[in-house]
Amino acid sequence: MIDEILTSAGFIKDKTYTETVFRNPPAVTFCVYSDEVETEGSDFDCELETHTIDIELYALNKPDKAAEKRIKKALKKLGIHYTKFERIWLQSEKYYQTVYEFTYTEKEQEDE
Repeated sequence: MIDEILTSAGFIKDKTYTETVFRNPPAVTFCVYSDEVETEGSDFDCELETHTIDIELYALNKPDKAAEKRIKKALKKLGIHYTKFERIWLQSEKYYQTVYEFTYTEKEQEDE
């Protein structure tokens, strides 16, 4: 799901978005996401996975309102209810950070 959201918002996997951290961040607006998974279900059959996703949008020097709008549009298109936290300035990193958080539940996919 995260790939669908971020690619439809104009980001490129492993170029302008990645999971957890960029060791060498790109010199353009980029995203980092985390996916916390909790499982549940009946005894011996934990088939349901609840994902808590955080998307961190980083913009160098000034807020990237266009990127924020694209993420919002991608989330709305999928009908995802989300929380957008207040944009902050990370002085030590020289980035603006905007965080989006949402949760969804899906049935675990069987490994082939």
